[in-house]
Amino acid sequence: MRTKKIKRIVFIVISIIALSLSCKVFSPIEESPSPTATPRPSATETSLPDIILMDSIGDPFSPELGSSTYDVQNYLIQIRLNPEVIDHIEAVVEIEAFSLINSLSKMSLDFIGFDILDLTVDGIPANFERVGDKLVVDLPKPISKNQNFSVLISYDGEIVRRSSRYIPFEESIGMLFPDSKSLVVASEPDGARFWFPCNDHPRDKAIFRIEVTPPSKYLAASNGRLIETEEIANSQTRFVWEHPFPMATYLATIVVGEYERFEQMTENGILIRDYIFPEIQTSAFEAFSQTTEMLEWLESLLGPYPFDTYGHATVNIPGFSLETQSMVVMSNMMLEEDIVIHEMTHMWFGDWVSLDSWGEMWRNEGFASYFSWYWFYRDDLGAFNRDMASLTQDVLEVENLEALGNLSPANLFSYESYTKGGVLVHALRLEVGEEAFFEGLKLYFNRYGGMTASDEDFQMVMEEASNLNLDEFFEEWLHN
Repeated sequence: MRTKKIKRIVFIVISIIALSLSCKVFSPIEESPSPTATPRPSATETSLPDIILMDSIGDPFSPELGSSTYDVQNYLIQIRLNPEVIDHIEAVVEIEAFSLINSLSKMSLDFIGFDILDLTVDGIPANFERVGDKLVVDLPKPISKNQNFSVLISYDGEIVRRSSRYIPFEESIGMLFPDSKSLVVASEPDGARFWFPCNDHPRDKAIFRIEVTPPSKYLAASNGRLIETEEIANSQTRFVWEHPFPMATYLATIVVGEYERFEQMTENGILIRDYIFPEIQTSAFEAFSQTTEMLEWLESLLGPYPFDTYGHATVNIPGFSLETQSMVVMSNMMLEEDIVIHEMTHMWFGDWVSLDSWGEMWRNEGFASYFSWYWFYRDDLGAFNRDMASLTQDVLEVENLEALGNLSPANLFSYESYTKGGVLVHALRLEVGEEAFFEGLKLYFNRYGGMTASDEDFQMVMEEASNLNLDEFFEEWLHN
């Protein structure tokens, strides 16, 4: 068991965050000074056309994302990679949705770049226009409330490379090509729109089927189960993946590379599959050696694992790890035990229950950080409490931290979300007591599993489990 101090990474997290997208960046190792105040990048102001704001999904933190006028049920994504031009794709996306309003006449999709070759609605050609980062479709006839409809979009071209205002330290997000031999999709928070047309907000979860045709000799992996492989022309293989669980758009992934695939089945029927580059097998096997034990430990605390598959895909991107649903994307240079447990925790916090607003990031990263710390102290709660008390004091002494409930977009993935968020989780555990804390978490997943939940929803559940009024607690931690 590791019982060294939690606080090493607390100081260097600010620099690592600049290299890591929603990854596990803390580990219980040795002492380090608390971070000093650092200049904060300002949020990027976005001017949006009225047509977009009128049907916005309503997230005040990210008003440019999503639409409230329809609900997507299914995405079918078919992607073919050009063997000659690695960052050129040909794609067909079918969106099955239903209208949430009477007489839906326009559909606003989040989508950036590419040449649209064909677009039909229920088989009828439809007009469309680009409005900022939106693809606005004129529906051939109005769609009644609760009426189902299908949109089919064919497109091709090269990926647009552009940073997100939420991740100013990353050159680009979405579909990435780290070298001439691999591809990885990493979309948190708003990168899905860089590779397929979608309602790009966690409030609109859907079922995904993803079909990928890479250059010959390459393997392609995605979310869920590989249900079919089909040999096609030019010695290429089409890989068909299905994930029958509701999933936010940012959690959909594709990885392509010269992988070796490894599989095992847990005692309770969870299929674990890892896609690993041959040259890093030794380090990957070591990092993933406790996957089954970690899953069982988290299940004992949080309730059943919410999906039927799990695994990792290694990628040639430094400082990078992301909790894509059921298939974690992990940098070859971040194959560490604490990273593995952090991303696994996200299967519950972020994936199974997603954020109602991106401004509530502390629940994703705070809980993932907390349980990755707790993992190393799982046999010595006393030592864990002592070190957490010390870490809490360090965090409270840091000046100029943003309030967790009012983070600026450019600081979404920040010291506050990860470390202060993790400290908040521990404070809540002490506030409500051991039994109520874990009962509340299980109730949270039972009630909101497969959906989104707000900070208010979470507070309500914890109050129900503990029979306490937590207004003062959350006011202090989230708004001060």
